[in-house]
Amino acid sequence: MKKIGDTVITGVAIISSGLLLCLCMPALAQAEESDLAITAIKPYHYEWFDDYDIAKGSPWFNLKNYVGVTVENNWVVAAESFEVTLYADGQQIGSETVEGLSADDAIDVTFEWIPEGEDPLSWADTAEGAILSYTDTNKIYTLRAVVDEEGNVSEGNEDNNEFSEDQEVAWNGYMADEPLENYRHDTIKGGILYTSGDGQYRSGDIGDDGTKYGTYYNINYDLEIEDGTKLARMYIYYTWSKPKRAGEPKAPKIGVTLETPSYNSEDLSMEKSYNEIKGDLPEPYGTYKYHAWGTYAYDITDYMKESGTYVVSVTNLNDGSDEDFATAFSFAPPAILVVYEDTSAPEREYWILEGADILIGGRRGEAGFLDLDECRNEAEFRGEHLDLEIEEVVLCVVSPWADDSEDDVIEFNGRELGEGLYKGYHHDWSSSEDITGISMTIGAGEAQIGMAAIDVTKYLEDYDNKVIQGDDGDNMMPVNAFLVITYKTSFDTGSPESPYPSISGTHNGTITVYQNITVNRMYTTPCPGTGGHSEFVKIWNETAGDCAEARWDGYTGDYLNISFNRTLTLKKDVIYNYTIRTGSYPQIHHMDELEVDDGLGIIRCTKFVDVNGKEYNNLIPAIKLY
Repeated sequence: MKKIGDTVITGVAIISSGLLLCLCMPALAQAEESDLAITAIKPYHYEWFDDYDIAKGSPWFNLKNYVGVTVENNWVVAAESFEVTLYADGQQIGSETVEGLSADDAIDVTFEWIPEGEDPLSWADTAEGAILSYTDTNKIYTLRAVVDEEGNVSEGNEDNNEFSEDQEVAWNGYMADEPLENYRHDTIKGGILYTSGDGQYRSGDIGDDGTKYGTYYNINYDLEIEDGTKLARMYIYYTWSKPKRAGEPKAPKIGVTLETPSYNSEDLSMEKSYNEIKGDLPEPYGTYKYHAWGTYAYDITDYMKESGTYVVSVTNLNDGSDEDFATAFSFAPPAILVVYEDTSAPEREYWILEGADILIGGRRGEAGFLDLDECRNEAEFRGEHLDLEIEEVVLCVVSPWADDSEDDVIEFNGRELGEGLYKGYHHDWSSSEDITGISMTIGAGEAQIGMAAIDVTKYLEDYDNKVIQGDDGDNMMPVNAFLVITYKTSFDTGSPESPYPSISGTHNGTITVYQNITVNRMYTTPCPGTGGHSEFVKIWNETAGDCAEARWDGYTGDYLNISFNRTLTLKKDVIYNYTIRTGSYPQIHHMDELEVDDGLGIIRCTKFVDVNGKEYNNLIPAIKLY
């Protein structure tokens, strides 16, 4: 071959006349063109494991997944800017621009992909358990990648610009997919008791501990119920309920009997259930994929009327003949929740949330490489709280398998509350006495259930407060969340109808409250147009060792309110002495004793000496302690 000018001599021919004829042709196309080709489509959830050329996590419904598309330039000319487009079942997922690709080089272009799908599990509640139904919601998508779809790049081969691959997508039940539901939002003068009694975790692999047909498991609950019960709830948290056949998840068939302290026995009917399965995950994530977990809830309000020991007996009702239910399962200790009334307690507002959401995060392979953000069960305490001054706000959460490791996360209104907050997995536990409004207890070792009670007063929002329970590498099942707001109660004598005659002086007397009241300040009500105020206050009880004082700073700022030198809790039925020295013209009740509105307590005058030295025994100052 010889080149003459711009012509390439590719051969010669001898013709009969003896002339030499040159056969001239253009240069080969591959010397001047590129060849872009799609050579691979790699769908995955977490990352592509290059060492083994497999996905770390198959794509899952309703989560952010990724698709890597490999583009190669097979010829000797570099390609300038081009587009790579990805489709799923004909619908475009996205299009990405590649600024250029050198000859004999390759590049991976990554697309985000969130296929939508439905939970395969549904159920119908019966008095003895949930009948589960499974629908195969898995879907096979055809992923098609195209390079240079508009034909803007000159290529020597246009036949390899597309590549297709089928990908199965499933529901991953280990993600946070079951938000806890609101059962009750209400107010009460009283509080909440929540306890798992002396119950322990019971495994279905052990034949004689309460999960085998014909055996009974008894749990004792010692409860102090004050003035009455507003509502009561019992929860059974079941786990590892085994299917009889693939594709047929089953929940337990459970018999429950409640014996009261008066030895009355009641057979309980399940009111509501919350159930969960891992999902029909493709291999290699299929282990335990049809096992069921969940919560059975029972209304026991009518039976919780007295203090004492309640006994709950649990048994497996399925001898194998009932095809609608499992024959083997495990369960965490059943828990009893009581919202009790107590006339001496302050006003409280509460939310009760319940459900079941199995979580495994931490990028664990057996769960499909989910991360913490995908395993954050979010629950919402919906609505506005009362427009009253708040004393304390307590958040409580419950989750079987949660422990005090750093793998389990609790957040409230977007703020992480700390690490290792769940207590009671391996040992008994009670919430702190500093926490008011709710008492939580685990009464035995190896309950394998985690609880937490946390003061979140400073994080409370005006409405729609949110709690997150998240898993970052272990295994947990959020089942309950409670929010309890305790409102401040003031001891307010109010304004008298006839405050005159009014005069300053020194008041002495006693105060008795009928419920605990926390006091930090005192307000003095002035007569209209005057500067009536208190210059000194002392409240004390020598036997209890309680004493607080407050002094006036003069006519500056909010001078009608003065602050005590320490927080003082006036305790129920304890008689406190008071000395109040007033100035100018404060309002005065002309009586020797006064019942405070709402039945909060009583104030009595023992002696009042006015500024002129005259003594009385029937003058009470118009004040507010709060």
